[in-house]
Amino acid sequence: MDFQTLLDPETQKFIAAHEKDDVAKLALAPLPDQNWDRAAILNQIKARQKAVNKIPQWLEHKDIVLPQPHVIEQASSFATAHYKASLLENCKVFADLTGGTGIDTYAFANRFEQGICVEKNPDTATLLRHNLAILTGDKVEVICDDAQKYIDNMPDVDIAFIDPQRRDEKAKGKFKFEDCSPNIIELLPTLKNKAKRIIIKASPMIDLSQGIEELGCVEHIHILEKDQNCKEVLFVLNPHHKSENISITAVSLDETGQTKHSMTFSLQDETAYEAPFSQPQTYIFEPGPAFLKSGGLKILCREYAVSKLHPSTHLYTSENLIPGFPGRVFELSGISKAQANDIPEKKGNLAVRNFPMSVEKLRKKLKISDGGSIYYFACTLMDERKVILICKKT
Repeated sequence: MDFQTLLDPETQKFIAAHEKDDVAKLALAPLPDQNWDRAAILNQIKARQKAVNKIPQWLEHKDIVLPQPHVIEQASSFATAHYKASLLENCKVFADLTGGTGIDTYAFANRFEQGICVEKNPDTATLLRHNLAILTGDKVEVICDDAQKYIDNMPDVDIAFIDPQRRDEKAKGKFKFEDCSPNIIELLPTLKNKAKRIIIKASPMIDLSQGIEELGCVEHIHILEKDQNCKEVLFVLNPHHKSENISITAVSLDETGQTKHSMTFSLQDETAYEAPFSQPQTYIFEPGPAFLKSGGLKILCREYAVSKLHPSTHLYTSENLIPGFPGRVFELSGISKAQANDIPEKKGNLAVRNFPMSVEKLRKKLKISDGGSIYYFACTLMDERKVILICKKT
């Protein structure tokens, strides 16, 4: 369907009036005009409902037409897009080589003087031209082309950004840049001559060392967390940098893309630092997913004055409550054996950390149901004891 029909004033009024309604029920109700495209209107309402949490800023513009709901769901949020755009200062021109919804392009345009947005799908490119003209004025030129063809004639830019798609969506947990579209490895030789910096968005599942090896010239890695979920891994490439002293930043973001917690370290820092170990003390700390993903598992001790429970148990402890720790904090109320008779309450939130049993099997063994205010951590301590930490969230 031509998205222009959604710009009809009466259609817009209907969408605005029903944007919070149950779409399934709305699908059964009659439309004011039977010539309207019901599927397109319902999809627009559903997309707007998803955009409330991802890009509420866009909903302030009445003429914006959102992509399909599943596209909105898979796209960057405004928070992560804002963070990406803030990574490098004193830059004027950017190129987003994988336009998609345009959320990242929009964020870059808010900080750069001008930009290029490349999108290979003609319909998506047309929609991008419409939306980005409303959002950014004439700052962004939208080009309908395949990135791998376009970069041969691309002008020099300060930043080139790529958010590749995995060709095999069934390959859960596997990620190679050569298996993506566009193929990052094939693009790199040309891109290194066209861009001062290259930012590549990767799957949260990627192995960082694998990414460093495949890409080369990695200068910085950023791992983004929002709402207690690891959202994105960003590789910042500098064509003139050798991947020897690489900085890694783990960060948790609020809804606007502002940093709540952040930790930056080098791989050499993590290798060289000797973390302290301790038996469980008054407080137990569980790092957020981005901080675990970063691999800075020893550096956390240095940055936040905590001790590890075991080299392979990624829980931390201290006698003191640590303000600003990047994760969840619990108060320890007891330690028990992994036996049903030793568990004080038969309802609790169970997690295993470096423990030789799955949550499901251990829950059955302990005869406990899920939920409540108690948190049980099954883990291995520094003396190799397998125990249950009984905690309450602070």
